[in-house]
Amino acid sequence: MNLLDVRKTFVKQAGRYDLVGAEEVDGALVPDYTVDNGANYYINKAHKYLDDKIRVSNQRIHRTFTVVAGQYWLPVTDALAVHDVLVEGVSLTRIELPVWLWLHYGGEQPQPVPWDEIYIPSRPPNPATPKWWARNLDNITVGGGEETMTPQILFHAEADQEYTMDVIYYAQRATLSKDDDESYWTLNEPELLIDCALMFLAGNILDDKSRLLRQEVEDKIRLILCRTIREEVDGLGGKIIR
Repeated sequence: MNLLDVRKTFVKQAGRYDLVGAEEVDGALVPDYTVDNGANYYINKAHKYLDDKIRVSNQRIHRTFTVVAGQYWLPVTDALAVHDVLVEGVSLTRIELPVWLWLHYGGEQPQPVPWDEIYIPSRPPNPATPKWWARNLDNITVGGGEETMTPQILFHAEADQEYTMDVIYYAQRATLSKDDDESYWTLNEPELLIDCALMFLAGNILDDKSRLLRQEVEDKIRLILCRTIREEVDGLGGKIIR
């Protein structure tokens, strides 16, 4: 399914045709499912809820970058959680940027990170082969041509030559907006996504139907979590004891 398919099914099951547009056919008004009138709000709310509840393997991304001499950032803007950063296949050591960096080097203007003012053990010469990495503070930007981008990963030392760097991270899902947009949930668990959207549409209604729907959603989430854990353990060569 794509977003249009999910929207159509969600509206039909909810009986809330006011959440999509309407068009006149042979003198009668019929639903126009290609026009969003609020349905996407509940679908995306359900989408985020499932993303937060379950870190499925599909969210784990491995991206490769080529960095040039003098570069000290990687523009990984969709990272929810970073698992590893490697240069030429060797993992870098993570460090935490101190709070005072935000106080003294924040602002709208692009700012190079003052690595010489941050304590780093066994500091190498700069530039050199990168050895450490850190998550960027949101308000520190780096100029890139005519654009200003907010990198999510900074590294030190700055590159002294061209390197291949890899980042393994869990990606934050983009909002579904176009009719042909797809995601892990629309493709693999569309019924759960729709049920979850219906749950949010019901809000705080506590009738038997709403309670049953909420219980079904939570049961399905637990099953997916168990399956995901089993797959990860099997991938490590282990075995789930039942």
